[in-house]
Amino acid sequence: MEAATLSSEQELAEYYEEVVKVSDDARLAANWVLTEILRVLKRKIFLLRNFSVEPQNIGKLIKLIKS
Repeated sequence: MEAATLSSEQELAEYYEEVVKVSDDARLAANWVLTEILRVLKRKIFLLRNFSVEPQNIGKLIKLIKS
């Protein structure tokens, strides 16, 4: 299910891949993108391209949380 959702749209897949690249943690990246990022996008009716938080910053946040 997670993989299907993350790969359902090219833009979302690219965002996720960038988060993984920076965070070095595919599982946590998936959790963050699928829960936090999509929740905000749905609540605010945003398109991912208009979302102001860069995937690199989410990746850095995940690394900070892990350490």
